[in-house]
Amino acid sequence: MPADAVSVELFANPGLRTPILLSWPGHTKRGIYKDLVSTIDLAPTMLTACGLKENVDLPGLSLLDVAAGNGHLNRDAVFGEIFEHTAVDVDKPAMSLTHRWVREGDWKLIRFDKSKKAPELYNIAGDPRETRDLAKSHADAVDRLSRRVDEWWAGRAELVH
Repeated sequence: MPADAVSVELFANPGLRTPILLSWPGHTKRGIYKDLVSTIDLAPTMLTACGLKENVDLPGLSLLDVAAGNGHLNRDAVFGEIFEHTAVDVDKPAMSLTHRWVREGDWKLIRFDKSKKAPELYNIAGDPRETRDLAKSHADAVDRLSRRVDEWWAGRAELVH
């Protein structure tokens, strides 16, 4: 399989949409929460659970208030990137970047940085397996979400460039 095919398969893999489960008797409420979460939220959640101050340099959010049934996360999107397994330059991770993506509500945009292939856009609610690329018919969403990816990426410059 070509590298792009393998990488795209990773995005469509249901494992990337595996829920985060929290159980802490007396602190969390049983339920299904629709907030967008990411593994980057686990460290801040554990720090909060231990009674420690969240590190403002960590990109994630504590999930404890939401899991206790107290509102929603102050987030409308989650972002991610995929790098080659074998780094080109360990001190410059951006050189090994293959893909960047954003999930906002039901929309998911995938950008192909290495291959320069056109972005792909999916409506996760109607197409959870990501089989229908809607980029051509929703160019406005592609443009808006691409700007969000660029803004997010620019904010990570010192970490990845």
